[in-house]
Amino acid sequence: HYGEIRKMVVSMIPSGLEVNNGNIVWSTTNADVAAVTDGFLTAVGTGSCEITARSADKEAKMSVTVTLPRPEPIDLGLSVKWASANLGAQAPDEVGAYFAWGETSPKAGQYSGKNYKFGEYSNQWTKYNMGGDNFFIGNYPEPDYKETLDADDDAAAVLLGDGWRMPTADELWELKTRCTWKRVMDTIKIKKIGTLGGTEIRLKGYIITSNVPGYEGRSIFLPATGFIGEYFAGSNLVSNVRYTYYWTATMGQALGGGDNRYRGLNIRPVLDQREPAERKILEPEPIKPLTHDAKVDLGLS
Repeated sequence: HYGEIRKMVVSMIPSGLEVNNGNIVWSTTNADVAAVTDGFLTAVGTGSCEITARSADKEAKMSVTVTLPRPEPIDLGLSVKWASANLGAQAPDEVGAYFAWGETSPKAGQYSGKNYKFGEYSNQWTKYNMGGDNFFIGNYPEPDYKETLDADDDAAAVLLGDGWRMPTADELWELKTRCTWKRVMDTIKIKKIGTLGGTEIRLKGYIITSNVPGYEGRSIFLPATGFIGEYFAGSNLVSNVRYTYYWTATMGQALGGGDNRYRGLNIRPVLDQREPAERKILEPEPIKPLTHDAKVDLGLS
């Protein structure tokens, strides 16, 4: 599925021994559909392509077809309907695709400021910039004071259309305060140094059940998915899988924390079918930017 990440394994026939990944050269016939980095295949677009693994004078090929599942809208009695699954996921307990904030496609490999859509550092962000000066690294670009993603920077709106988009921070707060969140834990086998092994309890996700009168009992499941950071290798591919991280369309307001805009987090879309006039009533008035010369009385000394 779209955004899915899989580790590729090559075995010799008839021995069945796994070939050392360091000796394999990977290639794809369409990097806009599926790309391979360090032996990990990432579905970055929809369509079909062929993946080739080559080692010495031997090669193996496989065909890949990537589709984008469409979620079902779940009515919890809130201002918007929440998707039944993450963006890119087929089922509620699947991870789905990872995105940097404001980007509309997943990446094959590293998520860092070096390949971030709006610039490497906060003083270079070309959009969604609050302005300000930094003595050490220079001046910020002209601020635009945008705090909510435009539709063309909203992955859910771009990929799903038809009223789907990323939730705002207010809509996430509504989901928190008008629903019951029940943790679902998972027991897994782990290896321990100096022992034969053990078990560990990790967060699997949350069952979120509506408390709105007339909608009691309706629920969605939000899996714990972690995030993709600056490193892309082996078990470090996804970090902090014990925790639940999700973007909102509001800058700096992610579920689980989202200070680094370039990190890869998941998205749970919402379906907004309100008329524009009705939507304005529910949204707060925009904050007017202050000039550098403005003075504000906070009642302090």
